[in-house]
Amino acid sequence: MNPNISKLYLIGALFETHFFIAILVPFFKTLEFTMTEIFLLEAAFALTIVILEIPTGYFADIYERKTSLIISGLFGFIGISIFCLSTTFTGFLLGEILIAVSTSFASGAVEAFFYDTLLETHDEHKYKKVQGNAFLYQRLGGIIGTVTGSALATIFLRLPFYLSVIPPFIGMILIFTLREPVRHKIHHEHWNHFVKILKESFGNLRLRWFIIFAAFPRAFFLLGFWMYQAYMDFVQLPIFYFGIIVAGMGLISGLGSKFAAEIEKLLTPKFSLIAVPLIAVISWLIMANVNSMWGIIFIFSANAMWGFFMPVCNDFIQKIVTSDRRATVLSIMNLMPRLMFVAFSPILGQITDLYNIQTALLASAIMLPLLVTPFIFFFFRAHYASQAQTQ
Repeated sequence: MNPNISKLYLIGALFETHFFIAILVPFFKTLEFTMTEIFLLEAAFALTIVILEIPTGYFADIYERKTSLIISGLFGFIGISIFCLSTTFTGFLLGEILIAVSTSFASGAVEAFFYDTLLETHDEHKYKKVQGNAFLYQRLGGIIGTVTGSALATIFLRLPFYLSVIPPFIGMILIFTLREPVRHKIHHEHWNHFVKILKESFGNLRLRWFIIFAAFPRAFFLLGFWMYQAYMDFVQLPIFYFGIIVAGMGLISGLGSKFAAEIEKLLTPKFSLIAVPLIAVISWLIMANVNSMWGIIFIFSANAMWGFFMPVCNDFIQKIVTSDRRATVLSIMNLMPRLMFVAFSPILGQITDLYNIQTALLASAIMLPLLVTPFIFFFFRAHYASQAQTQ
């Protein structure tokens, strides 16, 4: 295995090892934050990414992917350090923004780093499998963090925050050992180059509709992560088990990602895209009507779809976009779910505060199919038209 690949696997796992992530919602509630405030914090995170996603992806295309990852590691370490010390909404808001800056510099650059490394050895056909493995290792890092963190939280609720500064520090050291891969078709045209990429992303009908369609399920999966913690609190799950459940979510999504190629082959590419929102909606409808811990089971079916969807989406983009545009287009695709998260998170927060978390899950189950249906139709129409032109 190329050393870059194995190091990127480990770096991804380390940056996902947040010991506090599984108990964040109950922790905020001890500070008397409402669900609206919690969603506003996460919306600030998402909005920062929306603002920086494309410029940082472009930065990775023009300069080194490695430089982007170094900047990402630095901001992530500082942001998590601020999280450790904060007690107010403003303090956590600053931490969220800095961690979002870190995420933006890594977004797109990591996937492009993987693909360009594989191109050097003519192994680009392995990208879906490698990306699936990367997502699995990230989830494994998350599992270690969540299980350990929720157990530590029973001793001292802030202890998981203190320990969370260690993994990103180790990850920063590893980033410096990466070797920048050779890239293909690079033309540094600066602003004109950037505009050209944007036009390609939204001028190509197949690419445009796919990016918009894929954004809706991914946005609601992100929203779901925070709603699931509120649901577990609603059904009175002890905090010790929060980490176990969140770890199970990560494992299930990681397995969905690892076996994405096999699942897509079994379901066919077309039905795979339909199955993702369909299974998620069914899961949320059941949770909206189950008032006991048995409803937690259906968190896993929704998360399996999250894991499966990620490499399928990225593989489609990698196949139709050239190396010099890849990080920017991937950043655009990663930007869209965050933008939608900013739009929908305050709404779901308000619904939760005014009614309860089950009503918010019901609202999600209604909104997702209404939003996604027209765009999946537009995508399939453009996709088949493109195939007909190439025949």
